[in-house]
Amino acid sequence: MNTVLEMMHFVEFAMLYVLLIAALGVNHRLTKVTSCLAALFSILYGVGDEFHQLFVPGRSFTLIDLVKDTVGVVTVWGIFHAFYFKRKVTASCVEHPESHPLVKPWE
Repeated sequence: MNTVLEMMHFVEFAMLYVLLIAALGVNHRLTKVTSCLAALFSILYGVGDEFHQLFVPGRSFTLIDLVKDTVGVVTVWGIFHAFYFKRKVTASCVEHPESHPLVKPWE
């Protein structure tokens, strides 16, 4: 049971990142830069959450929790970038191969 609760740090902050990029996507603002900013925001929110626990009775700041928060965000960020942005570039190259920097137009 304790392991499941400890894994929730990973899941919570991964989901925070997913919700942020979903909101960006719905509003047509999702780019590599905004995705990175969403990841950074999620990680900094984890830092803030751990810091505020210093002032909550019975809670404490733990570095391992901060690491779990960060690993959750970075894992989902990496998976998302590997599939979403790679697919987006590949799809645009198939539709307009002349726009790809490695494809030279017929002379």
